[in-house]
Amino acid sequence: MEGKIQRFVANSVPNLDPNDVTVIMSMTRRMDVESPSLGPLPGDLPEGEEESFVPPPSQGPPLVNFAGLTLSESSRGRFKVYAIFFLILLMLIAVALLLNVYRFSQYRRRVESGGAMEAQALEKGHQNQGLLGGGPEGGGPGG
Repeated sequence: MEGKIQRFVANSVPNLDPNDVTVIMSMTRRMDVESPSLGPLPGDLPEGEEESFVPPPSQGPPLVNFAGLTLSESSRGRFKVYAIFFLILLMLIAVALLLNVYRFSQYRRRVESGGAMEAQALEKGHQNQGLLGGGPEGGGPGG
């Protein structure tokens, strides 16, 4: 453990050798702290007894696995509703995107073939007013 910490610190400081890093580890005795994730410290165990992890008793609602997530039974239904809503929203956005791509490709074909309304208006002798309606003749900057 100390070797890993020495290498970690030495790699984070330029030109520092891991042998020049001193690691001081201190084990402290916990007083009245109960945490199943931390477990007992080596000094807390009686002589000859090995450490073994015993999960705490479940006091909350029963948990279920759903779609790779661990949820309480009561929140599983709400999660399904949210997931279905967002999937439907995502599908609607995808359909809207596909419709716009299709409409744009149709418009591009009309412009290339000369059948667009703007192209027909220019052929009949109308002036191009530009985007704001007051641009120079020809529509380009400077005429």
